[in-house]
Amino acid sequence: MRRGGATRVGLLGQFGIHNFGNEASLAAVLEVLRGQPGVEPVVVSDHADVVAAEHGVAAVPLRSPSAPRGGLRGLLGKAYDAAHAWRTVRGLDVLVVPGTGILEGLAASPGGIPLTLAEHAAAARLLRRPLWLLSVGVDEAAGPLTARLHRFVLDSARYATVRDDGSARAAAALGVRRVPGVVPDLVLGAEPAPRAPAPHERPVVAVGVIDYQGIGTAESDADRAAYLDRTTALVRLLVDAGNDVRVVGGALPDAATVAEVARRAGAGRPGRVAEAPASSLDDVDRALAGCAAVVAVRYHNLVASLRAGVPSVAVAYGRKQEWLLDQLGQGGRVHRVDAFDPAEVAADVARAAAADGPANEALTAARTAIAAQYDALLAALAPRAASPAPARPAPEEAVAS
Repeated sequence: MRRGGATRVGLLGQFGIHNFGNEASLAAVLEVLRGQPGVEPVVVSDHADVVAAEHGVAAVPLRSPSAPRGGLRGLLGKAYDAAHAWRTVRGLDVLVVPGTGILEGLAASPGGIPLTLAEHAAAARLLRRPLWLLSVGVDEAAGPLTARLHRFVLDSARYATVRDDGSARAAAALGVRRVPGVVPDLVLGAEPAPRAPAPHERPVVAVGVIDYQGIGTAESDADRAAYLDRTTALVRLLVDAGNDVRVVGGALPDAATVAEVARRAGAGRPGRVAEAPASSLDDVDRALAGCAAVVAVRYHNLVASLRAGVPSVAVAYGRKQEWLLDQLGQGGRVHRVDAFDPAEVAADVARAAAADGPANEALTAARTAIAAQYDALLAALAPRAASPAPARPAPEEAVAS
């Protein structure tokens, strides 16, 4: 358990996969834990080597590196993973899930992250290690088995909050024993780095794009082509209305879509459409600096625009964008990614740019709630860090920072 008197806090999630929102959520909690005397964070994630290098923290694999995969041997691999989860949790004092949409069921296979998370929750229960779920996203898109696994995880938690009212309703629909409280997305609590916007003679609208292949598991070239056509038409409408446009990515796979939309929409409009590919949420913050409005597809691009106070419109692939806008006082400006009308989105952008950004009161309330949640976590860790304990084995296969 404790090594050299340190309280080992496991931070479990899908990190190291270049999902900007997940990485920003992890970074926010690491910043809170670092510098706390007697606390040693350990990230539990796939791609532990990537996490260790990028965040400078010890990391262990989420699943057994030696487990057989594929076919009938994959069933044996699940047993390896369960044993690996037991050994990992045994080497920790506390297990924390730091935000993200890890309890969302859209396109989630029950044998993937839902089962892996449930294995760690079961180990935490049996080993009496407190499990903390901080501002996680939940939805109602899960199949029956995934829903049962998500309910088990929520019921196993010593402390659990969800990031919006929609997630709370989804958790209630799962049949949990106790509906979690609401504490907004952890990334809202981190102030974006100040950016000096470049001088511009016309208003700038940021249009976020996504490497779209259809919603859920129904991937289709036709879905992608239709999305590209609609997004190109939207950018052209915004330019023709007197704006310059930055086409912004929200994950590494979006780079090709950024380039294609900018090329197609910028044809015949020299200098009016710019590419803004991104490799982190900091890059997204940089692209949004000085914008009059934002059209966001990816959830954490929307979080970035709202925390920066930029009027926002969502082209959404799920209900969570709607729930977030409602939470921050910008409800009503939501369109479906698979069926949006470019003219309607452009009209919403004009209305958003003419209105105020997110109410300061809503952002302040969100940040106050997030800070109080961190205070509760640190208060729970303090007695553990202060009291002596016998040395326990550290999680296996740790990658040093």
